[in-house]
Amino acid sequence: MKRTVVLMLLIVISSTAVVPHSVAADDEYPSPCDEAPLLDATGEYEGAIDTPEDVDTFRVQVDRGDYLHFNVRYAEGSVDPEVAVYGIEVTRKNITSTDSRTYRGDTYLEPDPGVEGTGELWAEESGAVCFKMHEDAPSDATVPYQWRFALDKNSPTAPEFTPASDELQTRAESLESEVEEQNETITELESQLSERQDRIAELESELEEAESNEESGGDVTINVEVTPAGDQQNFVTGGKAQLSVQSDDVDPSEVDIEYGSATYGVGADGQAEVALADAGTQNLNVVYGDTSESVSFDVQASDEETDGESAGQDDGDSDEQSSGGVPGFGFVTVLGAVALLVAVGLRRD
Repeated sequence: MKRTVVLMLLIVISSTAVVPHSVAADDEYPSPCDEAPLLDATGEYEGAIDTPEDVDTFRVQVDRGDYLHFNVRYAEGSVDPEVAVYGIEVTRKNITSTDSRTYRGDTYLEPDPGVEGTGELWAEESGAVCFKMHEDAPSDATVPYQWRFALDKNSPTAPEFTPASDELQTRAESLESEVEEQNETITELESQLSERQDRIAELESELEEAESNEESGGDVTINVEVTPAGDQQNFVTGGKAQLSVQSDDVDPSEVDIEYGSATYGVGADGQAEVALADAGTQNLNVVYGDTSESVSFDVQASDEETDGESAGQDDGDSDEQSSGGVPGFGFVTVLGAVALLVAVGLRRD
């Protein structure tokens, strides 16, 4: 009786010691990330999904800027295998033969059963990357089945900065100087353009004024008074005729007097003298711009002697001739016996 009790105790002790050892051997990759083994970032790893709910997890350490090239394959028997990548933010690139997506900051790789998928995972920060191997549709999976995951860590080297040579630095300074000169030239041209625009505005204003004057008729009135010059009482050969030009429309100096073959300019004061060479009815042309009007009056010979009555009769005849010989003028008026006042209607250029 005593021997039987001892045997039963030994059996119980042996069974209790074996069970924990068996569980540890079967679960090489515990599912919580913080409990998962930290593996080398370059290596090949394999495992098995023993039950539909089985999850194998491992992790690797990376620095920001590193990228992991991966090859992943789930064996036949899986239905919807998946690799969940989390722990730190990564960016996936160059993915082939596997679907991929990002959800709430985590990345999910979904290769087809029996097909090897490849790609790159770029670390956006430093830390541990967790890989969770599992079945996304566990109720339909045929277990157990194997998985294989290969990693190759690559640390891209930033290109070495090469300081600019003295020649390049000199060229850069030269270009900056050229840019400044061109900016100054642009400023100067803008100033010239502004001045020319102002001048154009002035010319347009003058043109509008000229067109307005032309539309209003363009006629000007010039009053010309013709009298014997000096102490002379009559127009006689060898003497001179004194012309006084007045106008509210034009500057008298812009008026010329043509007599015979000579042209006499009118001064700024509106005065001009014309030498009388011939006796008889004489014509003076009042010229303004491209237009002119004629003024007629009688000139006596210098040796002609007449008494007061005869002179008065002659002057009367002269008045009648002057009045009838000035076609196109506004009016001709005799001042005293020998003065003529002529309103000449001319047109601007």
